[in-house]
Amino acid sequence: MKPGIRVKFVGILILAAILPLAVAAVTVYVLGNRYYREASGQVFHNRAEQMANYLIFSVNGYSESLHDRLALIDFYHRLEEINRQRAERTQFEVRAEIEVMERQWPVLSPDDPEIRELTENELARDLLQFKAVSPLFAEIFVTDDAGRLVASTDKTSTYWHAFKPWWQMGMQKPFKEPYVEGVNFDRSAGVYSFDIVIPIRNWRDPEGDPAGVAKAVLHASPLLFDLAATVHDEVEWKVVLENGKVLFGPMPLEEPIKEKARQTLLAVGSGWMLRQLEPDQPSRMVGFTQLPWFSRLPMELQGQNPAHVWDPEIWRAEQRLFILIHADAAETLAPIRNQLLLIAAVGIPFVLACFLVGLYLAQYHILRPISLLQAAARNIASSAKLQRVIEGPVTAQALHINPTTRRLLNRIVSFDAEDELGQLARDFTSMAQRVLSYHAHLESEITMRVAEVQGDLMIAREFQEALMPRDYPQVPSIAAPGSLVLEFNHIYKPASTVGGDFFNVIKLSENRAGIFIADVMGHGSRSALVTAIVATLLHDLAPKMGDPADFMAELNRHFHHLIQHSRQIIFVTAFYLVIDTRARTALFSSAGHPPPLLVQRRTGVIKPLINAMQNDTALGLLKESTYACFSRPIGEDDMFLLFTDGLFEAINPLGEEFGIRKLIEVVTRNMGASASELGQNVLDTVESYSDYAAQGDDICLVTVEVNPAPPSPAQTAPSRGRSGQFRPPEG
Repeated sequence: MKPGIRVKFVGILILAAILPLAVAAVTVYVLGNRYYREASGQVFHNRAEQMANYLIFSVNGYSESLHDRLALIDFYHRLEEINRQRAERTQFEVRAEIEVMERQWPVLSPDDPEIRELTENELARDLLQFKAVSPLFAEIFVTDDAGRLVASTDKTSTYWHAFKPWWQMGMQKPFKEPYVEGVNFDRSAGVYSFDIVIPIRNWRDPEGDPAGVAKAVLHASPLLFDLAATVHDEVEWKVVLENGKVLFGPMPLEEPIKEKARQTLLAVGSGWMLRQLEPDQPSRMVGFTQLPWFSRLPMELQGQNPAHVWDPEIWRAEQRLFILIHADAAETLAPIRNQLLLIAAVGIPFVLACFLVGLYLAQYHILRPISLLQAAARNIASSAKLQRVIEGPVTAQALHINPTTRRLLNRIVSFDAEDELGQLARDFTSMAQRVLSYHAHLESEITMRVAEVQGDLMIAREFQEALMPRDYPQVPSIAAPGSLVLEFNHIYKPASTVGGDFFNVIKLSENRAGIFIADVMGHGSRSALVTAIVATLLHDLAPKMGDPADFMAELNRHFHHLIQHSRQIIFVTAFYLVIDTRARTALFSSAGHPPPLLVQRRTGVIKPLINAMQNDTALGLLKESTYACFSRPIGEDDMFLLFTDGLFEAINPLGEEFGIRKLIEVVTRNMGASASELGQNVLDTVESYSDYAAQGDDICLVTVEVNPAPPSPAQTAPSRGRSGQFRPPEG
């Protein structure tokens, strides 16, 4: 039941009272939430930047202290002497020494002479002294400019290091500029570390070649957990790899962060976001920044078990590092909710008071006069006889209506208000007479017009039926034993009295037939008119129908020429198939039309005639469109199903489309049936799927059977094919 005037007016008052409050609430929520979210995100981002700067400052400080130590004990000249001694030997001898040491290295223990020579020499003792006063250094070792280990505080994982990326990067670094790798797992030291690589250069000649490199393994865990001192209690922090693995943080580290959050890190690098970091957890306000280093970690950390073996197969390339500062988004944005609650607490009582005052004034000054007019209009509408034309003076007594309505009109005439409502009352009786008289006349005229339109549509329907084939050509006219013959069938069911689908079967020669199917955009009378144009063009271009591609291009040019002056967009999808029973081939071309189905009854295979078309622009869109021609062999008992999109775009009550897959399933179940039975079963299945609702589009289905000719001339000549069905729309 539709609401009356009183209900509508009350609704308007409610809307007028609530709208300002709603606008204020939405404004506070949208603008305030956006501003506060951006401000909070920037705060979190700044905290992440502070943590990153603190970590960078700490690592750089340790790097500078190591560099100063190496310069103080003149490591450069001591390494130069080692390099000079190596240069006196041949390259072959040096390489042989490296290969021997590399083979022995995994089985050597720290007590073996070869290891002690490197861990107890003068350079190693200097490194140990420095390590003693800087306990965060887990391991320090030095190589010459050939990558050989010359001094170390402990046994390293390998003897020769020149092949490693950190060594090559370190040799290229300028004076006093270290190369730092992010958090790595150092196998020889057994710790997670920041690896600091320092080129050992002559401070008197900074541009000269380095004598070697020093690598220091700096404990990462103490430095990272010192970051907690820079973080407030209400937020959390994490150090995360680019693959989402959480390396450090106060929470359990087994699970990586969620994929969307990881993708944002990789895309932005530094900033803030509102994202879930862990499954089944609320959104977090996250500030993040990228550290200037990269990490090289195993693909599987195995619960952070340090007992990894150096294996290049399980180590991956560089990964970026990110620092994350985060807290619960709901708690961070809580001030916005508090502001909304405050607005509601103050605004709702005020709005309610304004509503009650407005309702009282409207009841006595607006609603009562309107109610009188509404009651009179309702009675006039219910008592008026449209076949009677009312004549006479414009007064309530002259109107031949029931007594109740007459009394209401008398009250309206006597309504003496001088405002707009009074004028409405004086005009109302005049309006009643004219409306009733005009209504009767209009209904009579509409009935006559509808009858004319229906007659025109029936003529158009008969004309459209005449355009489509009723009898099919016999191809070939006389079939020799062992040859192929064609049989045709169709079903056409427009969505309204006339439709926009069209097909034709043309005999091109004794052994060739052309099958044309088209679908005009939309349906109804306009589409039916376009099908007549296409049918006429088809007749005019019959001599050019031997080559599908050339025929489609010529048809498109003529059709575009005819419709180019139309102010509406009109296009036609079409498919043209030429079957040659003597050559046993099928040529075909498409203009944006769904590809037909090829049913190979002998093998039980059903598939689209072609999966991907090229140059298949719909007819009428472009003047000089070109089309591709395709071919394929045909065999006995093959069948082609040409159809328009109304067949597979039928919708069930749930809004799901019938689709090509279900169409193939129906054809598979009816593969042994005749063409007419198969077509009828397909149509029945589509109608059942749509719950017999009114069609949304025209349906046209054309079947072409490729059958073997009778085995002997004595048997009956090939069938000309069964006539199709033109099914009118239901209702």
